[in-house]
Amino acid sequence: MMDDNRVVFFELYGKQYPLCCTVSAKAKIDEKWGSLDAWAELVEEHGEDVFALAVEMTKILMDGGAAHMRVQSKISGEEIELPTELSLDELCNLIPVLDCPVLMTRLSDALTAGQHVTVEIEPEKNGETTQ
Repeated sequence: MMDDNRVVFFELYGKQYPLCCTVSAKAKIDEKWGSLDAWAELVEEHGEDVFALAVEMTKILMDGGAAHMRVQSKISGEEIELPTELSLDELCNLIPVLDCPVLMTRLSDALTAGQHVTVEIEPEKNGETTQ
């Protein structure tokens, strides 16, 4: 798959699912919970019983990741193969409760991915510096 620092991958049964907090994904988060901060507050309130919240966020970020990868593929002309799209119900029946800590880590990674700025500096073309 293409290299993109804004996409995090979550592995389910040998398949790599892209997670990305796109503008569309953020709109779904806002529609569902009011804001990302509101979702985070709910997670804190529920303590260890955050599984349903985690799976719902996973579905939103999986949809965002798949859409992001499809558009990126279209722009680059590079063909990609994405794993089969899963419904929320399928995710609820597929992800074991014991995987919740790993899932929460990947969600956190996806929600913060790309928030840092990478700056590339070109070396000087000649060895002289000006003062």
